[in-house]
Parts: sequence; C-alpha cells; structure tokens
Amino acid sequence: DTTPPDPFEVRVRRADPGDWPELEFGTKDEGSGLEKYELYTGSLEFKTAEVPPDQPTYKLGGLETGEHASLVKAVDKAGNERVAMVTYLIDPLAAPVIKDYPSEIRSSDRFYANGTAIPDGRAIIHIEQDGRLVATSSVPVDSGGNWSYIHGQSLKDGRYSFWVQAVNAKGIASLPSEKPSFLVSPPVFAVFGGWVVEYFTVLVSLIFLIVLIVLMI
Repeated sequence: DTTPPDPFEVRVRRADPGDWPELEFGTKDEGSGLEKYELYTGSLEFKTAEVPPDQPTYKLGGLETGEHASLVKAVDKAGNERVAMVTYLIDPLAAPVIKDYPSEIRSSDRFYANGTAIPDGRAIIHIEQDGRLVATSSVPVDSGGNWSYIHGQSLKDGRYSFWVQAVNAKGIASLPSEKPSFLVSPPVFAVFGGWVVEYFTVLVSLIFLIVLIVLMI
C-alpha cells in the first residue's frame, strides 16, 4: 500500500460559547486501512493527541484566547499519511466588573475589592505598582457571579493599580477588567484641621524636646 488515506476536512463545532470547541474529522483508506489520527495544535514539534480511527473527534482545551490552528494527520497501517488543517478562534468571555474598592488606604490596612464575574469560576486579581506586578491572587466566584478579595498583607506606601480577569469552570479566560488605581498612605497619628501628624513627625518632635530640655538643664 503506497496510497495515502482519502482527502478530508476538519470541522470545528462549538455547542456552548463558554465551552471548548470540538474538532470533527474523518476519512478512509481502501488499502491497508486507517491506523490512527495524530493531532497537532500550535506547533508541529509536539503532538497534542492521538485518536483511534473509529473515534474521529477531539475536544480542545487548555488554550489561550485568540486564534489557533490545528493539524490532523491521518495515518494508515502502511505508514502513508494525509493531513488537513483548520484555524479557529477561542473567544474570551465577558470581563469581570469591579464594584467596590478603596481609593486610599493606610499602610497598616488591608486592600479589598469585590465585584461580579462568570458564575462558578475564579477571579484572578493582579496588583501592580509603576508597571511592575506586585501580587496575583485567585478567589472563587459563587453561583450568583459574586466575588470578594482581601489582600493578605500590608502594601508599602505609594500608588497602585489593579485589574481582574476571570476563568470559568472549564478554564476559558475572560477579557481583563478596567484598571483602577488606589493610594497607600503612611499611618496617621492625629489630624488637626488641615495638618496631618504622622508617627515620624511625633518621634522627631519628642527627640527635639528631650534635647532642648537637656540643653536647658
């Protein structure tokens, strides 16, 4: 048998917008008969899967959103091959919505935020400062689509921004949310009118008074 399997096409079927697409394909070989199908997605160097000839379908998964290409290779029992290729899109889900967050906190406080996202998935919170990622955390989203987050430790003084991306139960990611900012200020000891007295100011003042008393004595 020196004849490859018959030409075929690869079709993409997606039953649910929030689910991974499924590849459908199939051909026949009149000579030695089909041995297997080999699938390659994104790269021809690494085989994604191997499918028996009587089950010519494969459900994709674990891909990033965006455009992808998959190649299906039909191999007969004599080693002859026939290939077909298809391109498709993994559409991102709707972006999460941020409802509540503080515009300013003290360095002794914990940053918090809440909002809505894809139900029964996870919300991934990213915090950055000056374009540098500071922290990434993941919290569950309940069946009503609500999520809430409290940062596990204090943040240093400065201005930060954060955004949220959701992942549904099947691992498909959403678009990123808006990117609001918040300010972390040093702890305040007291406020007198428009003057803010910080711990450092009080400490310096006490040291000055002690030195002054010593000099007077």
